[in-house]
Amino acid sequence: MLFSIIIPTFDNYEYLRLTLDSILKNSHYKHQIIIHINGNDNKSQLLVNDYKLQNSKSDTNIGLCSGVNKASKLAECDYILYAHDDMYFLPNWDKELYEEVKD
Repeated sequence: MLFSIIIPTFDNYEYLRLTLDSILKNSHYKHQIIIHINGNDNKSQLLVNDYKLQNSKSDTNIGLCSGVNKASKLAECDYILYAHDDMYFLPNWDKELYEEVKD
């Protein structure tokens, strides 16, 4: 795995699904995807479970920064990428990014 991708979400199931689908479809490398679910968002939790992704959760909306910090404790890769739950990842996004940041 190349990147640990941290995605906080708050009641945004449809866009989260679009984001995850774009990562899975358009990545050149395999990545660790970690979702932080803010609040009781059952639809997003079911989505994360269906995709078999790691996740952290808070009972209330603790915000983006605290959600990212909580999720980042699960990161296992050398590179951590923070993303929003409404982003679309273009083809080979990770190959291009890695070329820019590799040693």
